[in-house]
Amino acid sequence: MHLTNKQLLLLLTPLMFAVVIWLLGDTIVGNLRYFFPDCKEYKSRSFDRKISLYMGIKAKKVKDERFIKMSSLVAKESDWIVYDVLYKPKIKIKKIKQKRLSYESYKPIPIKLNAIFYSFKTAIVNGKLVKEKGLINKNIKLDKIEKDRILIQDKKGKRWVYLFH
Repeated sequence: MHLTNKQLLLLLTPLMFAVVIWLLGDTIVGNLRYFFPDCKEYKSRSFDRKISLYMGIKAKKVKDERFIKMSSLVAKESDWIVYDVLYKPKIKIKKIKQKRLSYESYKPIPIKLNAIFYSFKTAIVNGKLVKEKGLINKNIKLDKIEKDRILIQDKKGKRWVYLFH
């Protein structure tokens, strides 16, 4: 069975239109309002609510990503400040009868304050997000947050750790 050129063209025309519409569908629908100005856009309250929720979540995600990126940059740039200027731990060795102490028993835990979010009463300490009255680790508690410093409490007592000083 042989088809003529005209029959082949008639057979393939719907397929060609479908491919063009599939490729240019968004552009065609977007430009229909210029051809039919009386048509109104379809809107509903549930659609608007979903869009506003989505936009809020997206904005919060972008904001969180900026805070994380900023805190990691501050952490990279301020390591020398935290360790050399703000916090120089004193090592105390406990005397025990004829037992050697391991390094782990008297090793100080360095506190690295990356960022403070005063309005949320939250700080990033040692790369962890910690709320006021929360635990930094199992032995250290974050007691109070101020605009440029935090008060921590551990076995030795309470002390201030400054963000920039």
